[in-house]
Amino acid sequence: RLQGSFRLHNDCLNMIADLWHCQRPVSFDEYSCFAGARTVGSIEACLLAGLALKFRWCAWYRKVHNKCEAEVRGVYPNLVISTAFQACWEKFFRFMDVEPHFVSPSVNDFVLDAQAVAAACDECTIGVVAILGNHYGGQYDPVEAISDALVELNTRNGWQLKIHVDAASGGFVAPFQPGAKPWDFRVGWCGASAKTCRCMWRSTWRTWAAKQRASPSTSRGLPPDFTFSCTNFCGSSGRGTRASPRTC
Repeated sequence: RLQGSFRLHNDCLNMIADLWHCQRPVSFDEYSCFAGARTVGSIEACLLAGLALKFRWCAWYRKVHNKCEAEVRGVYPNLVISTAFQACWEKFFRFMDVEPHFVSPSVNDFVLDAQAVAAACDECTIGVVAILGNHYGGQYDPVEAISDALVELNTRNGWQLKIHVDAASGGFVAPFQPGAKPWDFRVGWCGASAKTCRCMWRSTWRTWAAKQRASPSTSRGLPPDFTFSCTNFCGSSGRGTRASPRTC
């Protein structure tokens, strides 16, 4: 049986997954929860988000160019993000060997233009960060329009671009706003983080069991490096924990 705290953790994941229109994965009966994890704060959530994007990109780049892991480590990847980014992303760029590709928001509405985002992407782009409620005026980046632009790029070039939505400000506001445009799992992006409940999500909800067998260019699941078995001083849970550096 799951420990009480672990069961409460998974219950919270499931509630937020439902709030964000996350489709139930085929492995739900096995794990009894969606893919995600509680984090210490929004900084940890965003750092894990960036690492998930980087691991996925590394696997894709290694396969496409027939390179070994050491050779891929010599390639300097980038992440596309608004200049209205939160400071935690600066830590990600500095500590995780990723170059920022900044895109300035419009002076008229203070949100990103989807075509400008697409123009900043290239083969070494691990993903795009869209901000749902920036720290200056609370504006929402057009996640759905950015997703459409990235789908076009991926189709044309054979890339694997995904989106992380930094929803530290709007993740628990937008679901209750009448007329809010789709920004969650209803559009084809990777994951999101929200500060209020401090949870980070990944799209392994599509298929957990097949994630290691899927092609890096088409897989929407977590990289295998983000999966750990949960064994601690209280004993084994018999379940897998996902997207968290903790042992439980």
